[in-house]
Amino acid sequence: MSLEQKDFAQDKPHPSWHHPLNRFSLGRYRFLLEVIQDFRLTAFATATLRGGLGYILKKSVCTWPPGICSQCLHAKHCAYSYLFETQPMAGATKLRNFEQVPRPYLLTLPHWEKRTSWWLPPESEEDLQETNSPVTFLKKGEFLECELVLVGRAVLFLPYFLFAFQKLGRRGLGHDRGKFRIAEVRAVCLPSDRRANHSSRRYPIIYHWRYGLCGNDLFTTTGSDILNQWQERPRRITIHFETPTRLEHGDQVCKEISFTDLIRGLLRRLSSLSYFHCGYELQLDYPQLVEESRLVQTAAHEWHWQDQVRFSTRQGQRILLGGVLGHATYEAPSSEAMAAFLPLLAVGQYVHVGKGTVMGLGKFSVRNADWYTGPRKRESSERPG
Repeated sequence: MSLEQKDFAQDKPHPSWHHPLNRFSLGRYRFLLEVIQDFRLTAFATATLRGGLGYILKKSVCTWPPGICSQCLHAKHCAYSYLFETQPMAGATKLRNFEQVPRPYLLTLPHWEKRTSWWLPPESEEDLQETNSPVTFLKKGEFLECELVLVGRAVLFLPYFLFAFQKLGRRGLGHDRGKFRIAEVRAVCLPSDRRANHSSRRYPIIYHWRYGLCGNDLFTTTGSDILNQWQERPRRITIHFETPTRLEHGDQVCKEISFTDLIRGLLRRLSSLSYFHCGYELQLDYPQLVEESRLVQTAAHEWHWQDQVRFSTRQGQRILLGGVLGHATYEAPSSEAMAAFLPLLAVGQYVHVGKGTVMGLGKFSVRNADWYTGPRKRESSERPG
């Protein structure tokens, strides 16, 4: 049972997590797009959607004719530069040697994988040029659902995404230039959010095509809200890698994901997002956490490697992205040993991990695996033979 599937009683006290991730914040928004002209999309539709949004936003707000963000004097105050070509801020003490830092958003199409199969890698370069990726046809009157996650202060840029979606819908998406409009936008609140329960809605409306913006509440979710949902302290957990997850250790791509690989990737991503977008430094003992993660073993797994392709307009070429799909059960020596990693895993579910997260890759969910053995089996195993 995942965090979002669990129904929490409001009169049940939540445990207190004194953790640096309590200050983490994000906003989740579901865009319901109505197709008004038939068009088709490939299996990796999030890459197409992200590329279209970036093109529209840059064309609309850019004031520097060459269009090179690293040389623009207005880059620090530009919505496009911050969202799509994020650079380290002046005086940054982390990742200051990097030209760009993790983007403060990610896009997913929640039900897209049910409409089409994942793309299979081509057997030759000719197949790659011919783009033999399966496509899905969207007909007039159908709806496409897209989820946008904005991290930290990026929630203030939600109106820019609304504008970009609207203009992209009029311009057209994909090779067919298919037209669509925003039917509505709803925030996604946690089951324990008092605002959602007070209004009897987990999905309060933010925007409607007929009425425009509905109020000024962005329904931000904090790390404390997420962590307070954890009622258990499991010793065994199962991680479901729902979209291709690409993790790297040194120069090597992880074809099998150990618990240490996962924790190392989460530490990198969450610390960067906290520092650059949430306004604080994540104070954790990183070497100790990595060392303690080595005690957590892979008890069972069932995963496979999956390739995907996207076309980079900036680089002018197709890029193959591969990652792990499937699930794995990890077992710690004790529930206390696993508890140190639960905050990272709980928050990481919402921001993904690894490469290509802005396009929905690296999505995973966490489930308590202690119940697999069942109470009767546990009692029988504890009785003397």
